[in-house]
Amino acid sequence: MSNSSSANDYGEQRSDRLSCNPRKFHDDAKSPKFPSIEKPTVLGEFSLDRTRAIQSGRGNVRYIYDEYLKKDARFAFDLSQGFETFDQKNVHEKIDVLLKWIMKMSSPGDNLKKVLHECNFVCWRGLLTRVASMPFEKGCGEGNKIACCLFNGVVFMCEFDTELKITKLENETDFSKQMTYWGFKFEQYVTTDDPE
Repeated sequence: MSNSSSANDYGEQRSDRLSCNPRKFHDDAKSPKFPSIEKPTVLGEFSLDRTRAIQSGRGNVRYIYDEYLKKDARFAFDLSQGFETFDQKNVHEKIDVLLKWIMKMSSPGDNLKKVLHECNFVCWRGLLTRVASMPFEKGCGEGNKIACCLFNGVVFMCEFDTELKITKLENETDFSKQMTYWGFKFEQYVTTDDPE
Protein backbone atom coordinates (compact mmCIF):
# COMPACT_ATOMS: atom_id res chain seq x y z
CA MET A 1 0.00 0.00 0.00
CA SER A 2 1.46 3.31 -0.97
CA ASN A 3 1.22 6.46 1.04
CA SER A 4 -0.16 8.81 -1.59
CA SER A 5 -0.96 12.44 -1.05
CA SER A 6 -2.73 15.10 -3.06
CA ALA A 7 -3.86 18.69 -2.74
CA ASN A 8 -7.39 19.43 -1.58
CA ASP A 9 -9.65 22.24 -2.86
CA TYR A 10 -7.75 24.73 -0.74
CA GLY A 11 -4.34 23.75 -2.12
CA GLU A 12 -3.34 22.08 1.15
CA GLN A 13 -1.57 18.75 1.05
CA ARG A 14 -3.50 15.80 2.45
CA SER A 15 -2.48 12.23 3.02
CA ASP A 16 -4.69 9.26 2.17
CA ARG A 17 -3.35 7.47 5.24
CA LEU A 18 -3.64 8.73 8.76
CA SER A 19 -0.99 8.04 11.32
CA CYS A 20 -2.14 6.26 14.48
CA ASN A 21 1.14 7.00 16.18
CA PRO A 22 0.47 9.19 19.24
CA ARG A 23 4.12 10.30 19.23
CA LYS A 24 3.38 12.22 16.05
CA PHE A 25 1.46 14.71 18.17
CA HIS A 26 4.63 15.49 20.13
CA ASP A 27 7.25 15.14 17.39
CA ASP A 28 5.68 17.44 14.81
CA ALA A 29 5.85 21.10 15.79
CA LYS A 30 2.85 21.83 13.55
CA SER A 31 0.64 19.23 15.25
CA PRO A 32 -1.30 20.04 18.40
CA LYS A 33 -0.18 18.51 21.66
CA PHE A 34 -1.69 15.12 22.41
CA PRO A 35 -4.57 15.70 24.81
CA SER A 36 -3.95 14.92 28.45
CA ILE A 37 -6.29 12.34 29.92
CA GLU A 38 -7.21 12.75 33.54
CA LYS A 39 -8.92 10.52 36.05
CA PRO A 40 -12.70 11.00 35.78
CA THR A 41 -14.31 13.31 38.31
CA VAL A 42 -17.78 12.75 39.76
CA LEU A 43 -19.90 15.81 38.96
CA GLY A 44 -23.06 14.44 40.51
CA GLU A 45 -25.03 11.25 40.86
CA PHE A 46 -28.48 10.10 39.94
CA SER A 47 -30.33 6.88 39.44
CA LEU A 48 -33.54 5.91 37.71
CA ASP A 49 -36.49 4.31 39.40
CA ARG A 50 -38.68 1.61 37.80
CA THR A 51 -40.61 4.25 35.87
CA ARG A 52 -37.33 5.71 34.54
CA ALA A 53 -37.79 8.90 36.59
CA ILE A 54 -34.61 10.61 37.79
CA GLN A 55 -33.77 10.30 41.48
CA SER A 56 -30.94 12.54 42.69
CA GLY A 57 -28.16 10.76 44.56
CA ARG A 58 -27.55 7.05 44.97
CA GLY A 59 -31.03 6.08 46.21
CA ASN A 60 -31.71 3.37 43.60
CA VAL A 61 -28.13 2.24 43.10
CA ARG A 62 -27.32 -1.42 43.67
CA TYR A 63 -24.03 -2.71 45.08
CA ILE A 64 -21.97 -5.82 44.33
CA TYR A 65 -22.57 -8.52 46.93
CA ASP A 66 -19.01 -9.18 48.18
CA GLU A 67 -19.60 -12.87 49.00
CA TYR A 68 -19.52 -13.65 45.28
CA LEU A 69 -16.09 -12.04 44.88
CA LYS A 70 -14.29 -14.26 47.35
CA LYS A 71 -11.58 -16.47 45.88
CA ASP A 72 -13.22 -19.85 46.54
CA ALA A 73 -16.83 -18.70 46.24
CA ARG A 74 -19.12 -21.24 44.59
CA PHE A 75 -22.61 -20.49 43.49
CA ALA A 76 -25.22 -21.68 41.01
CA PHE A 77 -27.80 -19.38 39.51
CA ASP A 78 -30.78 -20.17 37.32
CA LEU A 79 -30.39 -17.27 34.89
CA SER A 80 -33.55 -18.27 33.00
CA GLN A 81 -35.82 -17.93 36.04
CA GLY A 82 -38.49 -15.33 35.24
CA PHE A 83 -37.69 -15.06 31.53
CA GLU A 84 -41.22 -16.07 30.49
CA THR A 85 -42.69 -13.05 32.28
CA PHE A 86 -39.88 -10.58 31.51
CA ASP A 87 -41.10 -7.52 29.61
CA GLN A 88 -38.04 -5.89 28.09
CA LYS A 89 -38.66 -2.29 27.20
CA ASN A 90 -36.91 -1.44 23.95
CA VAL A 91 -37.09 2.30 24.50
CA HIS A 92 -34.03 4.16 23.32
CA GLU A 93 -33.88 7.24 25.56
CA LYS A 94 -31.03 8.78 23.60
CA ILE A 95 -29.57 11.43 25.96
CA ASP A 96 -32.92 12.66 27.30
CA VAL A 97 -32.16 11.39 30.81
CA LEU A 98 -28.84 13.25 30.89
CA LEU A 99 -30.49 16.44 29.65
CA LYS A 100 -33.24 16.16 32.29
CA TRP A 101 -30.59 15.66 34.98
CA ILE A 102 -28.69 18.75 33.79
CA MET A 103 -31.90 20.80 33.89
CA LYS A 104 -32.67 19.45 37.38
CA MET A 105 -29.19 20.48 38.59
CA SER A 106 -29.35 24.02 37.19
CA SER A 107 -31.53 27.11 37.21
CA PRO A 108 -32.70 29.10 34.19
CA GLY A 109 -29.95 31.44 33.05
CA ASP A 110 -27.09 29.47 34.64
CA ASN A 111 -23.88 29.22 32.62
CA LEU A 112 -23.92 25.71 31.10
CA LYS A 113 -20.14 25.27 31.28
CA LYS A 114 -20.19 26.13 34.99
CA VAL A 115 -23.11 23.78 35.66
CA LEU A 116 -21.11 21.01 33.95
CA HIS A 117 -17.85 21.92 35.73
CA GLU A 118 -16.22 23.06 32.47
CA CYS A 119 -16.70 19.73 30.67
CA ASN A 120 -16.66 19.81 26.87
CA PHE A 121 -18.78 16.75 26.03
CA VAL A 122 -22.02 15.22 27.29
CA CYS A 123 -22.90 11.65 26.27
CA TRP A 124 -23.29 8.15 27.67
CA ARG A 125 -19.95 6.48 28.46
CA GLY A 126 -20.77 3.56 26.14
CA LEU A 127 -20.76 5.98 23.22
CA LEU A 128 -17.25 7.14 24.13
CA THR A 129 -16.13 3.51 24.14
CA ARG A 130 -17.57 2.97 20.66
CA VAL A 131 -16.02 6.17 19.32
CA ALA A 132 -12.61 5.23 20.76
CA SER A 133 -12.76 1.75 19.23
CA MET A 134 -13.97 2.80 15.76
CA PRO A 135 -10.51 3.06 14.19
CA PHE A 136 -9.75 -0.50 15.23
CA GLU A 137 -12.96 -2.19 14.02
CA LYS A 138 -12.62 -4.48 11.05
CA GLY A 139 -15.29 -3.82 8.50
CA CYS A 140 -17.90 -1.60 10.07
CA GLY A 141 -19.96 -4.02 12.10
CA GLU A 142 -23.39 -2.46 12.34
CA GLY A 143 -22.02 0.97 11.49
CA ASN A 144 -22.52 4.04 13.60
CA LYS A 145 -24.93 6.94 13.51
CA ILE A 146 -23.97 9.70 15.94
CA ALA A 147 -25.40 13.19 16.15
CA CYS A 148 -23.30 15.94 17.70
CA CYS A 149 -24.60 19.37 18.65
CA LEU A 150 -22.47 22.22 19.94
CA PHE A 151 -24.51 24.27 22.41
CA ASN A 152 -23.06 27.02 24.62
CA GLY A 153 -19.56 25.56 24.32
CA VAL A 154 -20.56 21.96 25.09
CA VAL A 155 -20.76 19.15 22.53
CA PHE A 156 -23.79 16.92 23.12
CA MET A 157 -23.37 13.50 21.48
CA CYS A 158 -26.24 11.11 20.86
CA GLU A 159 -26.20 7.70 19.19
CA PHE A 160 -29.01 6.53 16.92
CA ASP A 161 -29.68 3.01 15.67
CA THR A 162 -28.52 2.32 12.13
CA GLU A 163 -30.82 0.57 9.66
CA LEU A 164 -28.71 -2.59 10.04
CA LYS A 165 -29.07 -2.53 13.83
CA ILE A 166 -32.84 -1.93 13.60
CA THR A 167 -33.18 -4.89 11.23
CA LYS A 168 -31.06 -7.04 13.54
CA LEU A 169 -33.24 -6.16 16.56
CA GLU A 170 -36.45 -6.80 14.62
CA ASN A 171 -35.17 -10.26 13.66
CA GLU A 172 -33.68 -11.13 17.04
CA THR A 173 -34.13 -14.80 17.95
CA ASP A 174 -35.71 -15.98 21.18
CA PHE A 175 -32.34 -17.41 22.22
CA SER A 176 -30.66 -14.05 21.66
CA LYS A 177 -33.37 -12.34 23.77
CA GLN A 178 -32.81 -14.95 26.47
CA MET A 179 -29.05 -14.31 26.50
CA THR A 180 -29.77 -10.59 27.00
CA TYR A 181 -32.08 -11.53 29.89
CA TRP A 182 -29.32 -13.64 31.46
CA GLY A 183 -27.24 -10.46 31.85
CA PHE A 184 -30.08 -8.69 33.66
CA LYS A 185 -30.73 -11.73 35.85
CA PHE A 186 -27.04 -12.18 36.72
CA GLU A 187 -26.87 -8.54 37.80
CA GLN A 188 -29.96 -9.07 39.93
CA TYR A 189 -28.37 -12.07 41.69
CA VAL A 190 -24.98 -10.50 42.43
CA THR A 191 -26.13 -7.07 43.57
CA THR A 192 -27.84 -5.82 46.69
CA ASP A 193 -29.52 -2.62 47.89
CA ASP A 194 -27.32 -2.64 51.01
CA PRO A 195 -23.85 -1.09 50.54
CA GLU A 196 -22.53 -2.98 53.60
